[in-house]
Amino acid sequence: MKKIRNAFLFFAALPFFLNAQSIHQENILYGAAYYHEYMPYERLDEDVRMMKEAGISVVRVGESSWSLFEPREGEFEFAWMDRIIDKFHEAGIQVILGTPTYSILYEGSIFSDQIQTKIIQEAIIRAGIENPDHQFAWPLIAKSGINEENNAVHFYYNYSSAPIEFVYPHSAGEELVTEDSIEKGALLSVAPWDVLIVEENETR
Repeated sequence: MKKIRNAFLFFAALPFFLNAQSIHQENILYGAAYYHEYMPYERLDEDVRMMKEAGISVVRVGESSWSLFEPREGEFEFAWMDRIIDKFHEAGIQVILGTPTYSILYEGSIFSDQIQTKIIQEAIIRAGIENPDHQFAWPLIAKSGINEENNAVHFYYNYSSAPIEFVYPHSAGEELVTEDSIEKGALLSVAPWDVLIVEENETR
């Protein structure tokens, strides 16, 4: 348990150490992720032996395992990971202890779709990358870009077997397949599995 606690403290302080000195590595590390806790039967010794024979020099462990470190709220168990780390150290294999996310879910810990959508919208606005097309949802897929003439081009793909209608939110342009003029605010319809491509008239 002491080893695991010390490891967590080390990774918490790691950014401060990195600011003070560089890390020197003698050779290129060769390794893999290893999750003994997911094995259907006991095979740790055999896995370590096979990795040693294969030339593995480092393993990454512990991700997605918080429910094992804290099986019940406030009760912590680290001995199972101590055993794994000890086996690799005995074999001369370095260990990277990952962030043990995926905690046990408690009531109220899962956001609703509405809250998740609101969080994403706020993040997009704060990042300055908001786009009117962000209002559209699956199965209407919207993408935008700039062509060689420096005009904005908007793609709307209907990834479903039913027609979809939406209000076009950008500046006036031309639908490149039909060559129809499209005004801002126009009600457009995309046939099943079809695509609309609108090029704005104004050069950016």
